Amino acid sequence: VDIWSAGCVIAEMCLGYPLFPGESGVDQLVEIIKVLGTPTAEQVAAMNPKYKDFDLKAFPSIKPMGLANALRGRPQADRGFEALLRVLLRFEPEARMSPILALCLDYFEQLRLQKDL
Repeated sequence: VDIWSAGCVIAEMCLGYPLFPGESGVDQLVEIIKVLGTPTAEQVAAMNPKYKDFDLKAFPSIKPMGLANALRGRPQADRGFEALLRVLLRFEPEARMSPILALCLDYFEQLRLQKDL
């Protein structure tokens, strides 16, 4: 499982609903852009080299609300949760944190401190 997918699953488990709901792939992409912004040409190429010449005009021009605003008012979405999602939900696969490093983030500290695991 890609770390982006893991971030989406973790978000849904904690929030109780999908962070990027969508009825189709295109609709879901619009939801992602609403939160994270429109990817740059470099980010699109990093996601899939086949799209290095992709016309960015195909993406909607939407001012992103940002991850902090998307999570605002959710008691389970503390700063540690936001920080975790911020390093997992990056457009460029190479910029996403590795699973082992993600487990070292503050968000997982309580789990690391439990002796019954």
